Amino acid sequence: MQATPTAARASSVAIAAVSVYLGGWGIYYAIQDTARRAAIRSRRRKYPLQPRPAGLVPTRARSASVASTASTSEEHVEGSEELPNARVVERASPKSADVHQHMRWYGAASAIEHQSIRSRFAPLTILGRYLNPFAEWREVGAWEFLYWKVIYTPLRYPSRLVWDGGLAKDLESEEGRKKVNNVLPVKRLDRQKLWGHEEGWEVVSSDASLPPPCAKATGTTFTWIGQSTCLVQMNGVNILTDPVFSPQPIKSIFSPTRMRPPPCQIEDLIEERGRIDIVLISHNHFDHIDVSVIPKLSPETCWVVPSGVRDLLERHGVLPEQITELEWWEQSMADVEVPARNTSGTVSHVDRKVTVNAVPAMHWTGRDLLGVNRSLWNSYVVRVGGGSQDEPGLREASFFFCCDSGYSPLMFSSIGRALGPIDVAAVPIGSYMPLWHMSIQHCSPSDAVQMALDVGARQAFGTHWGTWSMSDEAWDEPPKDLGKALDEQGLSRKYFRTLPFGETVDVIIHGK
Repeated sequence: MQATPTAARASSVAIAAVSVYLGGWGIYYAIQDTARRAAIRSRRRKYPLQPRPAGLVPTRARSASVASTASTSEEHVEGSEELPNARVVERASPKSADVHQHMRWYGAASAIEHQSIRSRFAPLTILGRYLNPFAEWREVGAWEFLYWKVIYTPLRYPSRLVWDGGLAKDLESEEGRKKVNNVLPVKRLDRQKLWGHEEGWEVVSSDASLPPPCAKATGTTFTWIGQSTCLVQMNGVNILTDPVFSPQPIKSIFSPTRMRPPPCQIEDLIEERGRIDIVLISHNHFDHIDVSVIPKLSPETCWVVPSGVRDLLERHGVLPEQITELEWWEQSMADVEVPARNTSGTVSHVDRKVTVNAVPAMHWTGRDLLGVNRSLWNSYVVRVGGGSQDEPGLREASFFFCCDSGYSPLMFSSIGRALGPIDVAAVPIGSYMPLWHMSIQHCSPSDAVQMALDVGARQAFGTHWGTWSMSDEAWDEPPKDLGKALDEQGLSRKYFRTLPFGETVDVIIHGK
């Protein structure tokens, strides 16, 4: 049957509109990436960076499976010249003792070197959108995502419409359910460890004039709640990262459901404390900020967010004075009062000086198509110290919260040079397959180990795994690959660990 003139015209108009749309985006990406590469070359010339000492733990340019592609790029070859060990080569693995051997190199950047680092990895915007100023990055359009989801994954896993990492199949058998419980155990919050007593300080106060009781006034704990949601206690200051407690990132049949129930809800974290002191938001993706959490937090909570995220919070009730927006290398400082009772029974407030530094990551943002990269994405280095003369033994504690990020050796080692070493790091280890698509925006477990070493972390915990299946690796593959990466580096399995949901562990603070 021959098409009617009206139908033919409509078809022609539709094809023309799609062609113009795709052509326009192609031209936009070409202009954008040309300008981005020019900016990277200009920064490389203007702001040279100091190479690592020869004995420092070696670093890799990319995951081994994509190294051959990366090494063919002029940008990668030039970038690796500044880090003599940055190429993927066969070499002796470092031993565990080497992790701390060169700690004096971290955080030792001079004022001039600091300025070069800040300028080299300053935020880059073109036509109102943030871009990644890293040689390892390449622009990924919607067409690559569609190829992955519509062609690549269905061909690889033809028996399932949506790949869930093999979780559903394991849940069909008793043996599989035991495996899920062993790999992804869910523990109840240890309220004694989080909110209880410690020697020298009692944190339960009957004084009604004081704020609700705080966590321990000294010491550092780390609790993984799921995905990138962590509760970190540092000398009595409560820090919550990327709060998401819902069953799905988005309420939709197309959105994944939690593999395991969360160990708690936001109410469980505040009922004995009264408030979270600081919330760190790395970026605005749905699996990193759940707006339903916002009204449940205290109006005294401080929200530290990347540039461009303020509007999202204000639309959901956060007061402007609660929000601190930071771009890369910007710093926020505050005094947080921690109520505590000493052994003599006297109740008082102790001050904690909190410093939050926003640092780069290699990722992207957007909660809809029109908002892609309209806001920035941050990692953070947080330091909590202070204390009075009554606490002479109090040590400053430091925490690195890593945003979703691909691996850039020069960028991460620059963070370590400027702001390391770090007492404890939370580093993502999931959502990394297929490598050809995911490696520039999410790190593999092998990359994650190197990131921890690059920033000078003394201890690291894996996040962004085991919560939702959002990529092609098996649901239990991240901890396996993490163990292999540690073995290859000659590092102890205790150096970089995964935790059960809800488990709280004490972190040893080494001090400067």
